[in-house]
Amino acid sequence: MNLYFLAMLFLGVAGMIQNRCNIPEMRPEYPPADRAFSLLGLFSFVMWLALIVFGFWKLHWSEPVVAIVGSLCANALVATQGARTWWPAASMALALLGLGMASKLFFEAF
Repeated sequence: MNLYFLAMLFLGVAGMIQNRCNIPEMRPEYPPADRAFSLLGLFSFVMWLALIVFGFWKLHWSEPVVAIVGSLCANALVATQGARTWWPAASMALALLGLGMASKLFFEAF
């Protein structure tokens, strides 16, 4: 798997988890951790959109299409499992990994 596809998967799942954890019981109790959780989810979604634009601009059209479909399938797979108490930690870890991968892609491309 290439870095672009993995970054799209990680960022998509991280953003989806942050969006699904909208009840207080599913969010971190510590206020700075809750703020970091919210910001990482927002940054993940914005970077996911930026990677879509980057993919259609710099890569063959099939790569971003496959990455979008794969990301949506990964979101569906995670969402069908139901909410879990470890989702915020997993979301933050996936967001950091995905943002790191996306940064590496952008630095190599420009």
